[in-house]
Amino acid sequence: MHLVYIFLFLNLFIYFSVRFIYNLILFSQPLMKNLLITRFQNALAVLMTVAVLFSCNQVETFEIDDLNLNQEVLDRDGVTLTALNPNFMDFLNVYQVDACENFCIIPDDPTTYHVLSGRETYNPQIYVDYSVYHDDEKIYYNFTIGASNSSSPTIASVNGVPVGETSYSIEFDLPEDWEGCDLVERSFTVVRAGGGGGATGLTIETAYRLIPICVEEPDDLCPEDFSYERSGDDNNTILFKFTPKASLDFAEIQITTPQIADWESLDGKNYEEFGAGANGGLRWIGDLVCGEEITFELRFTPEACGQGNPNVNLVSTFNVKDLGGNKLTGQPIRSECISG
Repeated sequence: MHLVYIFLFLNLFIYFSVRFIYNLILFSQPLMKNLLITRFQNALAVLMTVAVLFSCNQVETFEIDDLNLNQEVLDRDGVTLTALNPNFMDFLNVYQVDACENFCIIPDDPTTYHVLSGRETYNPQIYVDYSVYHDDEKIYYNFTIGASNSSSPTIASVNGVPVGETSYSIEFDLPEDWEGCDLVERSFTVVRAGGGGGATGLTIETAYRLIPICVEEPDDLCPEDFSYERSGDDNNTILFKFTPKASLDFAEIQITTPQIADWESLDGKNYEEFGAGANGGLRWIGDLVCGEEITFELRFTPEACGQGNPNVNLVSTFNVKDLGGNKLTGQPIRSECISG
């Protein structure tokens, strides 16, 4: 505050000094008057320069950090939204074909949904925008007709259902046993009204892999463990040991066996085969108890050798659904093939 007083005093001093010198000049002789005017101009220039420099020196300086001190921010997933970083579009979940492998959705939180969108055209001026998304129970389809010219097209029908509006939405129930990455394919025929003497149809093909539901893990998880041991004369009898981190009724375990000719259960459990070839294997369904070890003992017969490769993959994955997926990380369990 004392700097302000000094600044005011300096300006008052300059003002009264100028008044005094001006009056002195007015009552001086002509020769003296010219000399005083010249010196007065020089002195006035110096005083004004000093005043300006002093006042400029009192202006506060601000850094970017100062501007951000009181700025409201919105943090989400490590990204900060501020007036200096308006990346609002980053939070639109655009559907990608591999989204089901990397994301999950929360049914009560639409911001976690992934929207598949596209555009199909009748002609260079008339188009239909469509979008697809789903929650835990339904899959939703939306269609909107538009034009890049001055026309106002409307949708006459979608798959034979009369519309008569510029937009149309329809939903379908998902199967009760749907799983993440299940593929849902549907075809829609969108007919626009008019179209130069008649209705014009447009076929839209959609393919959407469902995003799994997020599973909230309890805080009191048990220590998880997985291992296996090999035995037998051919080393192809495998004892899997798994300790789950949580209890799960009707748990599903899939053991992928891409290159076996036969298999045998040695533990008395019931297994069912699924798929074939590289995507085939054995499935077991039963209850898992948190922290309690469960074992699976199987004997495998490798398939015959082919194309000069002496080794085959007996087991490539040990997948525990809803409890973290594949436990057999790293290299698959391999064996020598059977010579013909």
